[in-house]
Amino acid sequence: VAERTTDLVRANEVLQEREARYRHLVDHAQEIIYRMDPDGRIVYFNPTAVRVTSYAREELMGRHYLDLVDADHRHAVAEFYARQLQLKTPATSHEFPLLAKDGRVIWLSQNVHLLLDNDRVAGLQAIARDITERKQMEQALREAHDKLEQLVEARTAELKQTVSRLSNEIAEREQAEAALRDSQEQIRQMQKMEAIGQLAGGIAHDFNNLLTAILGNADIAVSKMHEDDPARPNLVRIVEAGHRASDVVQQILTFTRQQDAARSVVALAPIVMDALTLLRATLPAGVELGYAADPDMPPVLANATQMHQVLMNLCTNAWHALGDGPGHISVDLAAVTLEEPLISPQGTVAPGYYAC
Repeated sequence: VAERTTDLVRANEVLQEREARYRHLVDHAQEIIYRMDPDGRIVYFNPTAVRVTSYAREELMGRHYLDLVDADHRHAVAEFYARQLQLKTPATSHEFPLLAKDGRVIWLSQNVHLLLDNDRVAGLQAIARDITERKQMEQALREAHDKLEQLVEARTAELKQTVSRLSNEIAEREQAEAALRDSQEQIRQMQKMEAIGQLAGGIAHDFNNLLTAILGNADIAVSKMHEDDPARPNLVRIVEAGHRASDVVQQILTFTRQQDAARSVVALAPIVMDALTLLRATLPAGVELGYAADPDMPPVLANATQMHQVLMNLCTNAWHALGDGPGHISVDLAAVTLEEPLISPQGTVAPGYYAC
């Protein structure tokens, strides 16, 4: 019996020694160590839990674990523990925010062990490590990442705007350069037309002097011939042809003459007839030229030379629009009455009676 008692005493001493070492390890551990009953109430915790949470021992003992969880995560944590109790998972890892007494949110990473007693759940035991600093760094990284994304998006938008602005500026510059080239080409064409007009005017003037001499001598010859002279009809035809040529020369001189833009009351029909006579001599044989005029045309206040040039330009454009093929150009002269204002890029024409 004495020997049995001695063994029991030694065994008890070994157990007490082991328990003392275990308690020393638990009490001085850097991690939070706690235990809960099946209802979720805290039945044990080490000093680190008191230090980290700032709660007194009597405030933690018997308290439900959900009271220490941040409100935003309380539902998720409750579901986690309920799942552990239902599945009877031996051990698992979990991260959740703990609410300290002073209001600080402390993030814990813990390993949870299910305590079983003959297949009956006796509670939960957890070893938790403070990962608040890591979470803060992760949050800072996320915020920095979000801020960087915002900066990248803002910079990308600025670059897109810059590219769009540069594209518009390039397009505007190209349009301006194209307009400049067109203007320069128009100026060259105008200079060519001016030079051709001056040349044509000079030639027409010289030719008119020759025609004057020819017609003067032909008229004198006709006046000295007898009516039955066989050469008289030939001279008469020469005189008629010379007068037609003189009319054409006068039209050329009218078209090329540089005059002031003084306006006067003129009839449009003679101007149109003169222009069409000149056009018929220049248009190809396959292009027909038609003309219709209102007999009751009123006179207009205009510059005869400018009206002549306008009609020549319109008909020349019509001829170019026909291309190389045959076609028909029709010129109509009529009186019109505008009931409403006529609006155009060049201005607005008030209602009234007009020549068209």
